[in-house]
Amino acid sequence: MSCLPAELKSLVAAHLAVAGCPPCSPALAALSLASTQWAAAARPHLLRALALSARTAPAFCALLHAPRATLPAHCAALTFEDTPSANALLPRVQPLRSLRRLELRELEWAALAPDSTAPLLAVFTELTELAVHRARFPREETLRRLIGAFPALEHLALSDVALAPCLCREERGPAPVVPPNLRSVTLDVHLPAHLPLLQWLATGCAKVHTVDIRGITRAAVPELVAFLRALPALAHLRLSFLEDVCPDDLAGLQTPALRSLALTAPSLATPTLLLARLRCATLALTLPSLGPAHLRRLPWAKLRAVLPPSLSPPSSLSSPTTPSAPSPSTLNDPETRTATPQAKTDPPALAIRIYGWPESILPALPHILAEPACLALPCDARAWSRTYALELDASSHSHAHEPKAPSSPATAYTGIGGGGNGGDARMVALGTLAALTAAGCAGMGMGMEAGMEGVARALPALLLAPVLVVGLVCAGGLRLGADGDDE
Repeated sequence: MSCLPAELKSLVAAHLAVAGCPPCSPALAALSLASTQWAAAARPHLLRALALSARTAPAFCALLHAPRATLPAHCAALTFEDTPSANALLPRVQPLRSLRRLELRELEWAALAPDSTAPLLAVFTELTELAVHRARFPREETLRRLIGAFPALEHLALSDVALAPCLCREERGPAPVVPPNLRSVTLDVHLPAHLPLLQWLATGCAKVHTVDIRGITRAAVPELVAFLRALPALAHLRLSFLEDVCPDDLAGLQTPALRSLALTAPSLATPTLLLARLRCATLALTLPSLGPAHLRRLPWAKLRAVLPPSLSPPSSLSSPTTPSAPSPSTLNDPETRTATPQAKTDPPALAIRIYGWPESILPALPHILAEPACLALPCDARAWSRTYALELDASSHSHAHEPKAPSSPATAYTGIGGGGNGGDARMVALGTLAALTAAGCAGMGMGMEAGMEGVARALPALLLAPVLVVGLVCAGGLRLGADGDDE
């Protein structure tokens, strides 16, 4: 390995960085300890994205202010996980002027010191991606000023952001300018305080081509329609509705450049109204379901009537056997689960996702959609066990990094007892039970030879054996009902 050229070592390190989980893979970290040459090849990938908290602050400061520090040259993404880490480190990160991505989590803006907010608003002029999650701002104007401080910003993602509307208009200064190069926007508008932010973004979003709006209520639809009308280059749209809307709410909605549309709604009413006004090449529809009977009662005929021509193939191609969903008999086959994703090369034009409960009904849902009384169209039908299906689409949202486990993309239903850690837990429990049983037998043999001393030694093992049996049964039972991706 030491005789490999530096270019090949760089390629190996880059492969491990892509294959591993963010921010870096354990294999890449172990490879950097092999030699100084491997450390040099792995360093750009190890230092590319850093998550900073109060626990990691000392090590970060040591790397940043070392005599021959290479961190400023390699670090392109920073994540501040809490307010104390931001207060302690923001005044010291001014050398990272080439930062491209910044993520702020669990941040209380009012608790930040002035020397912490000043670098944030004036240093990172080359920042292209900004993500703010679970943060609290004292005023809406404060969040606007933060977004407008990055003139090169291209991707903006805001979720679970608490805003307090400013009632003192005389204290407001000039409105910050929306970054002119903004390309994609992800925003949660479930609170009324978020709606003025939509109005402000609409003043400078001429280049935005990807939009993801979540938590839409009926009260937010007028602002949403006005925002979408101001986006002439909009090509990818994802909308998540908490409530159904009426036809009058969507008056004037136009998106001439739209290519892909993803909708999450409580029923088919809202998707039917939207598809009557929008035309797209691909459609992803996510709906809830309480069971097969509920799914069959939905007004599928109204949806088929408004589908674009690209999503409505000729009748000769429509048959109950065309959906790509696997049959229930093959759901538990590991080879089928691994071979099916590899067979697909292009995303389907029409994708229907159903999330419902109880979990036992999920394998039958994709086949119900193929019935003539339901959709009766070739589509990619999948059943999902998650009840909150607002996943980020990495293909259309390049700024979206994989979030933590509660926000990770839902996994397709793989059948009862399929895969995961349940088998490993049962094997460990069986091995432990066998070992304790052998120890108990040995202890009983000692009891036969040494009397009460052997019985005393065997007693703990004999008492633990029933507990392990109960734990083994519970582990198997819990695995039967778990999907491995619950929040």
